Amino acid sequence: RFGASVCTQFGAMEKDSEQPDNNEYERRFAAGRDALADFDVREQEVVVLTELKRAAEQYFDRAAALENAATSRPPGQLWVRIADAQMPDITQSLGRRLSVELRGGGHESQTQYRTIEDTQVVWNQTFPVPLHPNAIRNGGSYLSVGLIWDGQVSHGSPVLEPVPSGLENQKPRHRWCLFPDGWRLHLIVQFIHSPALLLRDHINGFEANLRKARSELLASQGRLQTALPADVWKEHQKKDEQKKTDEQKKKDDQKKKEQKKGHKKLC
Repeated sequence: RFGASVCTQFGAMEKDSEQPDNNEYERRFAAGRDALADFDVREQEVVVLTELKRAAEQYFDRAAALENAATSRPPGQLWVRIADAQMPDITQSLGRRLSVELRGGGHESQTQYRTIEDTQVVWNQTFPVPLHPNAIRNGGSYLSVGLIWDGQVSHGSPVLEPVPSGLENQKPRHRWCLFPDGWRLHLIVQFIHSPALLLRDHINGFEANLRKARSELLASQGRLQTALPADVWKEHQKKDEQKKTDEQKKKDDQKKKEQKKGHKKLC
């Protein structure tokens, strides 16, 4: 990584130079190290967001093509993610196995069992709930949620959780189910009727975050340039340009390979 190599180069250079003030040397070295660490973080964030946006755009193209080709639009599907459960005092539950049962629309689902080892139990399992879209839009629908301990339904379980309103915008809704024994169960409820529109929202979100991340990267680059000696900064710029050239060449080569594969299939 650039940070590690430049940090070594910067440190060696500082030690070889005259050091009239050890405190000043330590201050400059710490400033350079911090600037390098911050730049690495900002740069990685831009890379990750760029890849996420590119992947979402690819899936959006496929989803949009499928929806445009369909003779009728699917009614949509309600999804419920059982995220986690929390309990401040697990003295009575330590070592026991816990599962969550979800019922709705005449359908029943159950998570895997988790052994209680901490005050938070994580599942992150998502299940479809076959509620009719009209029932979701009109309100008055409920989810039945129960805690299952080693095959036995918990006392005071299940509880009824209303399906939240306003799900047509496809945004997830977070809900907490409170049980008499003190457990709090975290649910994420989302109604999806158009994967293409959902992906488009994700793309817009990635784009907004990417603009912010690029701005922060430029500011971090300015701080890094100020902290580093001029010749070290020039060396970094040269390596960065070479890295971008290599990455672009790799992308171009991959694109050519994909185009050749597509041509062979057509033939």
